[in-house]
Amino acid sequence: MELIDDFQIETKKQLKLYPIYNSFVQKCLIDSDGSNAIAVVDDLVHIAYQRTKIIVKHMNEYTLHDGDHLFRVLNIMGALIPDETVKKMSIPELMLLILSAFYHDIGMAPSQKEIVAWDGKNISSDSDKEKYHRFQIFCDSKYDINSEINQLTELPGDNKDRIDRLQNNLKAEYIRQTHAHRAREILNKEINRSLLYKNKNLKEILIELCESHNENASELNKKDAGIICDNNQYVCLPFLGAILRIADILDFDSKRAPEILFESLTIQNPISVQEWNKHRSINVASIKKNGIFISAECSHPAIESSIKAFSQIIQDELRETNRVLREINSDGGKRDHIQLSHYRITLPLTVDTTEVKPQRDLDGEPLYVFHETRFTLNKNQIIDMLMGTKLYNDPRLTLRELIQNSIDACVVRKKLEESWGNNNGYKPTITISYLRNEDGVYYIKVDDNGIGMDFKTIDNYYSKVGNSYYTSREFKELKSKNNIHFNAISEFGIGILSVFMISKKLVVQSLRKVEKYNIKEPIDLLIEGHEGLFIVKRGTKQEPGTTTQIFLNVFNPWKDLSDTSVVNYIKKIIPHPPFIISIKTDNVHDKVLCDNIRTLNPIRDKNFTWQKNNNIKWIYFYFDDNKLGFQGNAIIGIIEDQGKPLKEVNLSKKDVQINDREYRLSSSIKYYNNEIKLNADSVHLDSTYNIKTKLIKSTLAQSYANVAYKGIEVPTNIFENSYNHVEFSQKII
Repeated sequence: MELIDDFQIETKKQLKLYPIYNSFVQKCLIDSDGSNAIAVVDDLVHIAYQRTKIIVKHMNEYTLHDGDHLFRVLNIMGALIPDETVKKMSIPELMLLILSAFYHDIGMAPSQKEIVAWDGKNISSDSDKEKYHRFQIFCDSKYDINSEINQLTELPGDNKDRIDRLQNNLKAEYIRQTHAHRAREILNKEINRSLLYKNKNLKEILIELCESHNENASELNKKDAGIICDNNQYVCLPFLGAILRIADILDFDSKRAPEILFESLTIQNPISVQEWNKHRSINVASIKKNGIFISAECSHPAIESSIKAFSQIIQDELRETNRVLREINSDGGKRDHIQLSHYRITLPLTVDTTEVKPQRDLDGEPLYVFHETRFTLNKNQIIDMLMGTKLYNDPRLTLRELIQNSIDACVVRKKLEESWGNNNGYKPTITISYLRNEDGVYYIKVDDNGIGMDFKTIDNYYSKVGNSYYTSREFKELKSKNNIHFNAISEFGIGILSVFMISKKLVVQSLRKVEKYNIKEPIDLLIEGHEGLFIVKRGTKQEPGTTTQIFLNVFNPWKDLSDTSVVNYIKKIIPHPPFIISIKTDNVHDKVLCDNIRTLNPIRDKNFTWQKNNNIKWIYFYFDDNKLGFQGNAIIGIIEDQGKPLKEVNLSKKDVQINDREYRLSSSIKYYNNEIKLNADSVHLDSTYNIKTKLIKSTLAQSYANVAYKGIEVPTNIFENSYNHVEFSQKII
């Protein structure tokens, strides 16, 4: 026992410097289980402190999450909680608060066995396979890093060090993004003895508390505010979670700049980044009742800008967490006997950055003049430019955006339902309607039962051009958490903004489902024009999914089409949907089947565009690559003579004599890009009645294809266009 105490002396001495720990010890001295509680805390703090020393091994380019950070979090907790509140907190609450300071980042210290599993080496169990699979999914989503690694692999010379650095960065980022999930695994496995206070096992509560610091603050109010541990000994989980998340984010000084600060730096010069790593700029971050005060001397305006931007994030977090503390309740009135008033403390509300300034040179002059000016875009002109190009002047592309959004939402929900083990027979459904309301206004409605949207999705992705939910960290975590593989269709384009090519009014109703039993509040959204405000309010939708209605302009591109033509128009956009999609108009109800692309037969087009010729053979084929997501069919023409494929066939030569002058006429068949043409000489009279010869070209056959990518039409010719022409001699058939 004495030997164990010697091992723990490193952490025991430091713990005694912190008021929260000393208050905990004082309470334990008069408690029947107090000595055991102290031993548990001392033991587990020491274990966490030692394990965090390996974090730097895999995350050497990130800011410190070492033992010093853990003690600083504990110190900030003491600064946030008033003494009167500490006195009223229970022993298990103080145990959990202290331990959460030391275990909330434990997931950033994965075992060497797990690291090896990510590389696909020494995989000996299903658990290792699952870890390898999850890491590969994460790596696949990092298109930019993978592209750079592939380029370095193909470049001459020894690029191994650069490739290794990029691959190590992938591991470090994966560790950071998944550390909350890993904390549960580590705590379950490595807390050898039960985390007991009297007869109450606190281990699961500690796990939930550590996980909460990586969730939205709003989730805290859903947690139990009155967990019974013993007579008059309760745990208020929302309070502990609020203190942990604020203490963690406020460890913001020269010893540990937060990740978001480093990531947001837009300095391109690597030397500047190295200097930032060497000389962290923040000098003081003091916590007072009337606010958080930050002082910093910055060597670069990007650092000053990032500090101020992160300070705004801290202020937003303070505001949200204060709301959580104000709303702490006693489990909906079921436990009114629990005293909760002492938990409703007020945290500082503002972050003062007036002392964040440039460094000065030897003459006392600032190194730079800080001015928060960046490139900005004129939204109206950009929209006009995008929608005025050939890329976005086809109204079919508006429908494409809406339909592919719905398909993605349904496919994701299907995968999630399967991963949750829901055997309720979820079937994706999408209905596309082209109708006219009582005022005679045509509108398009796309209704799906996918995962839906909530306020956060609207704010962070739906309203931001170029921000795709399916490439976001949030979605990557959802995929990792549920072990699903998914690549969205709707990764490119200008998104919902394309609606305003043909509409001035957009109405959306949505209800989001992202967990097995968790459905968010429904929302209704109204947008009138691309310059209009988003009018968002609580909705009435009963089932998960999204209904989008766009009310068409007077220049409705489909107003002169019959209902049947509109249906066929829509069907062409989705030649190979992953499930049956319904289409409705006032007079026609139809469905797009999953193998619809097979009905789009290019042979039909051949019958109208190809001319009969014995030297042309046509080949029809269907292709289906589920891995890449491509399906389609095509017809191509081959020039041949006596069963042998040729580049060109000379058909005939003939000498013609006119007015005692001889003319040689010839004809041939030859490839021109994706066409086969007949070249034939002809004789004609010019405007002065002189006899001339002229080469006449006529198309005999043109290759044609229908192609779908993940079910959606690819609106382009897969065969070579004239402006991309390469001499045939350089190509291989």
